[in-house]
Amino acid sequence: MEYESFEYKGKKIRIEYDEECLNPFEEWDWPETLCIRQLGRNSVDPILEGDMPISDLRTFLKWIDGGDSAFLCANQSCEGCHNFNDCGARDKLSEIHDFEKDYHYLPLFKYEHSGVAYNTVGFSSPWDSGLVGFISISKKEFEEEGFQATPDEYLKHTVELLSSWANGECYGYIIENEEGEHEDSCWGYYGHEGAKAAEEDARVAVDFPENEV
Repeated sequence: MEYESFEYKGKKIRIEYDEECLNPFEEWDWPETLCIRQLGRNSVDPILEGDMPISDLRTFLKWIDGGDSAFLCANQSCEGCHNFNDCGARDKLSEIHDFEKDYHYLPLFKYEHSGVAYNTVGFSSPWDSGLVGFISISKKEFEEEGFQATPDEYLKHTVELLSSWANGECYGYIIENEEGEHEDSCWGYYGHEGAKAAEEDARVAVDFPENEV
């Protein structure tokens, strides 16, 4: 399905939705751990990886599940578990693992109504959102990877990528000649910034057809 199209130097460039967009957390070699319970359509399956004991992650998942209510955690003193500290989730993590010492982490919140969105700060709607897990990376691995961003910035960016994928905000470009024949294409761009990057890369591919973008 087409997102936008334009003419450039005698070529037609089409930016299209990538309908076979890969889940980055399943297909890529991520250094972080994403811990999330399955909720509704387009939710990612629980990914229990990394060097933290799987049993500990499952304990935390079970705790935040809170029974039948879609977004309520076990601590019913807060409505929908919108505050990571007030719900006791941070304390719970400390109980099941020496988390603060070994990991950078942020809570993972989900909103689902007409679309799906994830973030690390929570949403304003008390009915369609709540705490669903957390995202983390070991302090040792973060240091070894040499990321330029701060730990929080890195994890927030990763969640933005997850949110883009869950919403189908995945793009690619197709380049056609004047006869409408396919000349080049590339896929795997995520989010609105990714759509802009696809457009920029397509222009470069036209300018320098022998180079890989």
